[in-house]
Order: sequence, then structure tokens, then C-alpha cells
Amino acid sequence: MEQRRLEQVTDFFDEFVKDFSTFDGEVIASRYRVPYQAVNAKGDIALFKTRTDIACYFQSVLNDYYQSGSRSCRYHQLDVKTVSDMCVLATVSWVLYSEQGRELSRWRESYMIWVDGSELSILSSVDH
Repeated sequence: MEQRRLEQVTDFFDEFVKDFSTFDGEVIASRYRVPYQAVNAKGDIALFKTRTDIACYFQSVLNDYYQSGSRSCRYHQLDVKTVSDMCVLATVSWVLYSEQGRELSRWRESYMIWVDGSELSILSSVDH
């Protein structure tokens, strides 16, 4: 079970990286479950109650990333813990890169991910 979950979550984040390159908030929002709760590195909590709210939030974040020169992202140090048959806790380290491949930013983030068969969606995330 653990290996299967790890493969599922790895595939999920591999697709997330591809989605990121679109810089489209709607595309990113499709990976999140409504409602979605986010906690940033400063401890600020935001609750998004609609898909539109999630898409607007991520469009704003993506716009900021793009304006700062980011053109791609990668993740590493994936750690997955099964919470239940329907939920996993995944933690990754993210790195944003410029068009030339220069590292612009890095952070660690944990995600509570809902598992519905082969479909995964993020319930909440915490930056740290």
C-alpha cells in the first residue's frame, strides 16, 4: 500500500510541475479540493470556499512568480505518510527557477491530500 501511494503522489506532483509551467490559476486550482485551507510561512491562514477563489488566489501567486522571473519549478525530498485509506500527508521541497535555470526561491511545504481511487486533490497546505 505504501509503495502504491508513493507512486500515486509522485505522479501527482510530477503533473503539478507540468501544470505550473502554464502559469494558469485555473489549471492549478483543478488540483485542489473545495474548500481549501492554506497556511503561509508567516502563519497567516486563508480559507478558499469556491473553485473561483482558489483559481484567483493561485493566479495572483503565479503572476508574482512570473514577474519575479520564475519560469519553472521542481520538487525534491518527497515524504509521504498514509493517514487513512482516503488521505495522505505529503511534504516536498520546492525550488523555483528562472528561464536560464538559476534558482530563485526554495521552501518546504506539506499537503493534506484527499485520495478518491486514482484521483488526488489537496485539502490543505502549510508552508514551512
